[in-house]
Amino acid sequence: MENSGLYKQNPDFPHHRAKNKDFSFGQLFLYYQDKEERRSAARPSGPLNRETRAENFKKAACRAGEKIQKKQKRKKLMRQKARLAQEQAAQEGAYYRRTSHCRRISRKGKKVITAAVIAAAVCLVFLYAEKRSYHSYKVLNTSEQEDVVSTQYVDMDGDILRYSPDGVSVVDNSMNTIWNETYTMQNPIADVNGSRAVVADSEGTLLYICDKKGVTGTVTTSYAIVKVRIASNGMVAVILDNDDNTWINFYNPDGSLVAENLTKIDDPGYPMDVAVSDNGVMMVTFQYVDGSKTTSYVAFYNYGDVGQNEDDRKWLYL
Repeated sequence: MENSGLYKQNPDFPHHRAKNKDFSFGQLFLYYQDKEERRSAARPSGPLNRETRAENFKKAACRAGEKIQKKQKRKKLMRQKARLAQEQAAQEGAYYRRTSHCRRISRKGKKVITAAVIAAAVCLVFLYAEKRSYHSYKVLNTSEQEDVVSTQYVDMDGDILRYSPDGVSVVDNSMNTIWNETYTMQNPIADVNGSRAVVADSEGTLLYICDKKGVTGTVTTSYAIVKVRIASNGMVAVILDNDDNTWINFYNPDGSLVAENLTKIDDPGYPMDVAVSDNGVMMVTFQYVDGSKTTSYVAFYNYGDVGQNEDDRKWLYL
């Protein structure tokens, strides 16, 4: 019983060592040898002979070794399964990330393709509208005119302003007359702004202010009319010429005089054109000769509330 102390120190010696990878087969053999000697000594028939005990020791040690190897194989197999599961999970994660990325790219690609198709469709429609040619037409309305050459037509807020040396009228799209007014002019000119219009005799002295309902005012000027302009609220600006001097007059929609401005060639110059706004501001372009050079500039006349602070209503030069 030389090795009995080994068993006393650790009764579960083989199981304890089986858990350790540094298992010593010699130590296991000694353990089973000691165990078998104690079992042999306790037999009722007496201890076994030496050869039998040695054979039993070997068999017991082999069985223990086989058990331990099986456990190690099971652990190794479990580790392999765990590693395979981890690799499979990693592959599935990579596949999911790849497919998700592909789906995102696919969605972006669909958006890009859709935008490109819409842009191409818009371009095709634009090119078709720009390049197409018409080979036929449809007559909607007809109207017989006695003096087509001298009659002029201007759009007036959806209706048509028709004027000639004999008179002025407004007709609708079906050429039905809304109103008309007769007069006598040599060279009628017109200016339309929205639903307001003015018809004047160029180089003459007569002008008519009107809207879509009829004539709102008439004016007979003292000098020849050069230019005429109307604002959308019916205010009218007129350039007059009497050879020596020029005048710029401003009228209400009813034809009443608001202001008149005398201009001379040397100061402030000859008025070339005029424009008028709804808030009472009149813009005039002048041209004058300064020595050997011809100069032009723009002057603004304010006949609204702001212009009341100025003596001659002129408040800005450009």
